[in-house]
Amino acid sequence: SLGSGRVADPRAIRLARLAREEKHHTGKLEAVVNPKALKETLRKHALWLTGDPSGKRANLRCANLRDADLDGANLEWADLDGANLRRADLRHADLRDANLRRADLRHANLECANLECANLYAANLYAANLRYVDLRDANLRHVDLRDANLRRVNLDDADLAGADLAGADLAGADLGVTTPLARALRLRGACQEACDWVDAQPDHSDLTALLSCARPVWREWLVK
Repeated sequence: SLGSGRVADPRAIRLARLAREEKHHTGKLEAVVNPKALKETLRKHALWLTGDPSGKRANLRCANLRDADLDGANLEWADLDGANLRRADLRHADLRDANLRRADLRHANLECANLECANLYAANLYAANLRYVDLRDANLRHVDLRDANLRRVNLDDADLAGADLAGADLAGADLGVTTPLARALRLRGACQEACDWVDAQPDHSDLTALLSCARPVWREWLVK
């Protein structure tokens, strides 16, 4: 407690608040679609992030935000589960710890966005622009990243189990030291010399995992 001299953990406080809100939430979730309502939602969300009692977490589940202008928006901890963000402009957006499960982000522009610790389980990021995006510790399980631009993306400790990376551009990507994909790709510098990969040689399990998502051209030399 604060009285005992300990500093409260903001992440723990937010998780507790989220649990209470989920417990008491009832009724059908309403999609926010018009710019004025979206602006008000973001204003209240900003207050909520500071702990202001007049604030409210952004609830954008299943919202139709197709082509929305969210450049630089603060959506940290926002709930975007199942939201339609197709072709949305999310450049420089703060999406840390955001819930983007099953969100439609096809052709979305997320350049320079921060998605550290975001939950993107089963999201569709087909042909999305993720240049310079921070995806450290993100949940990317079963994500569709086909033909996505992942140049200079930071995937350190991201969970890519079941993700489809066919045709993705990973030039210069930081795949971290714990990602099996990173160690596998290091074998012959598959993604260009600029990639920041570790020197550890892949073991058989790494190669097996890689074959399920690597480009066809990579598979030809990986199985030789």
